[in-house]
Amino acid sequence: MPKLYLFCFLIAALGVPDAAYSQERIIGRITHDGLEREYRLYVPAAYDGQSPWPLVFNFHGFTSNAAQQEIYSNMNTVADTAHFLVCYPEGIGNAWNVGWSFGSTADDVGFVDALIDSLSLAYELDAGRIYACGMSNGGFMSYRLACERSNRFAAIASVTGSMTRNYDCEPTR
Repeated sequence: MPKLYLFCFLIAALGVPDAAYSQERIIGRITHDGLEREYRLYVPAAYDGQSPWPLVFNFHGFTSNAAQQEIYSNMNTVADTAHFLVCYPEGIGNAWNVGWSFGSTADDVGFVDALIDSLSLAYELDAGRIYACGMSNGGFMSYRLACERSNRFAAIASVTGSMTRNYDCEPTR
């Protein structure tokens, strides 16, 4: 018991290093198209806002959600070492509107545009290094963004989501 008291005294006297609290996990909300939309944002401890950092959107699969995708993908660990911010958007009804009859009918492309705009105001982001990845339905969403927003996304990656023939895809880059 005396060791516990000593430990508590040292913590109280010396404090906890700032590095223990410098990472940020934010649950944010924006309103788009009349709907309140939620997202999770991970900001690594090394981010100081002094230089532009890449942003990676990581989309969950059908019936999943942003919190599960954050845990499942373990991308925060990679973000810490590769120096990028990670945004985990939340689909309506646990689905993404991928441009064909599946899951949601929400304007998810517009939602992602609004998220980029909002996050760019709050963080120093490198507009030339915005990426999308996703699992299953989230992978389909990444392909849709590659086709419809190639002016905003440098690259995408999909895990178990394929690029179907339903896309009229003419990327500008």
